[in-house]
Amino acid sequence: MNKIAIVGAGQAGLQLGFALLAEGYRVTIFTDKTSEEVLNGPTLPVAIQYFPSLQYEQDLRLNFWYSHDAAKLDMCIFNMFNATGTPLFNISARLNKAPQVVDLRLKYAIWMKEFEKRGGQLIIQPGTIELLEQCTSVYDAVFVTTGKGAMGQLFEKDVERSVLSRPQRHLTMFFVKNCHVVPGLDKDVRINNMNAIEDAGECIFYNFLHKDHGRVNVLLVEAIPGGVLDLSSNKASVREQFEYIRDVLRDLCADVYDKIRYAELLEGELLKGAVTPYVKKPVGKLPSGRVVMALGDALAVYDPLAAQGLNAASKAAHYVATRIIENDGRPFNEAWINDVFGEYWKTARHSYQIANAMICGLLPHQQMAFYAASQIPGIASDIMNNAGQLEKIAHWFNDPGQTMVYLCQKGFVMDESLV
Repeated sequence: MNKIAIVGAGQAGLQLGFALLAEGYRVTIFTDKTSEEVLNGPTLPVAIQYFPSLQYEQDLRLNFWYSHDAAKLDMCIFNMFNATGTPLFNISARLNKAPQVVDLRLKYAIWMKEFEKRGGQLIIQPGTIELLEQCTSVYDAVFVTTGKGAMGQLFEKDVERSVLSRPQRHLTMFFVKNCHVVPGLDKDVRINNMNAIEDAGECIFYNFLHKDHGRVNVLLVEAIPGGVLDLSSNKASVREQFEYIRDVLRDLCADVYDKIRYAELLEGELLKGAVTPYVKKPVGKLPSGRVVMALGDALAVYDPLAAQGLNAASKAAHYVATRIIENDGRPFNEAWINDVFGEYWKTARHSYQIANAMICGLLPHQQMAFYAASQIPGIASDIMNNAGQLEKIAHWFNDPGQTMVYLCQKGFVMDESLV
């Protein structure tokens, strides 16, 4: 039976490891932190996870939190405002299958322990080129799922697919309680709420299961660089930065301000950064000439606005596990890696392209689709309920002619004054 090595213990690495253990493979994961260090470590991104990614975890008996009320979402609401904070339209839809949102420190720490319980080997050792050389001489295949340090430099950027050269948003994430995402709606309703403010950026709210505090809300500020919401150069305390955002929203957009008017900040939790989305070539060539395969953050990185990164990592891990099993003892060489990636990307490209469109500015026909979704619930449902499988809407969302065909089929009549 094949021996597999994985560098990185995030979504892609751990999920791939569990999938292969279930089929009898001998799997070793190398990571730079213990489970306790992960659990008690600094704030990590809080990602919304959709089906089919959640189904993969259920199939692997890893869905430890799905029954927890704090970890699920019931509906999605998108609000569009002009630059003065005046509402333009809103889209809302109940979600047919509840997404899951769990503190990744809790998730990965528990998974790391579970991986060892199921017979996997977990070695605390940072990823280096030397480690990869050792692994490729001992294991049948090696997968790199972290883009940190030398691991990130090993894989060449795919310049044709990596169309952006700089971040389109500067990100700040706060954790808050007593946040009334939709004033007037029952607080028990669990909502993913995106608020787009022209010329400023987006303020996104959703609840999640915090590792220590139960149900907590995320406030993710996706600021247009240099705009009024941009905190990238702000070195003040977490509270001072939160109060700054609250003060700005009071003047900029009263509707969004009302969501956090009485919110209580969770002290000590803050995440800031900026993401330039990219795709890497999947083959990493070592000085020895041996090869390793990129997955997860080593393969592709997404801006979090469209919540595609973790879901993409999960889908990639699922597909690669399937192809490993089908390989049936044949060599895991460069040709195999390129073939696996090529087949995977035929579907994965759609979520990457739509995620980039969301931060670069939707094209006119895509803007029309969003407006139509505010008028016709069926369109809203199609968009919101396919967030985990954007390939299901890509055929009409990305093509102007097909967009209009789809909208007409749904009963949308275009107002000529909007053209």
